[in-house]
Amino acid sequence: MTTLTFRDVDIHNIHQMQEAYQLLAPLRPHLNWDNFVQLANEAQERDQFRLTLGILDGISVGIMGHRVLADFVHGRHLYVDDLVVDEARRGRGLGTQFLNYAEDQARQLGLSGLRLCTGIDNKDAIRFYHREGWGLRAHAFKKKL
Repeated sequence: MTTLTFRDVDIHNIHQMQEAYQLLAPLRPHLNWDNFVQLANEAQERDQFRLTLGILDGISVGIMGHRVLADFVHGRHLYVDDLVVDEARRGRGLGTQFLNYAEDQARQLGLSGLRLCTGIDNKDAIRFYHREGWGLRAHAFKKKL
């Protein structure tokens, strides 16, 4: 298996942010560049949100957005906002490496667990998370204003 290295994006570095945006855009097509930069800055300021690149042979091939959250149900936990691997490189265990990295980060921080959501219509992601041992524990509801 090919091993990824991981590097956090410096949100103040325009080149790193452009690289991050290109990887994230297929997962979040509703975000334009300005929204992406604004939300990344706000999330980092509020929740220490991090964007982490997965790098293979010097090329960024995936990205994960994550943050530490705390609530009464889950305690302190790592929440994975976004996880996407370049479509041409899927099926090689790279997504698994991202999840393992997230678990390692959670353990190092002494957190109680990890959590994420995916769209109910994202069947590939649902199969992937089940295969990786993630359990379905809740229904997330959303209401647009």
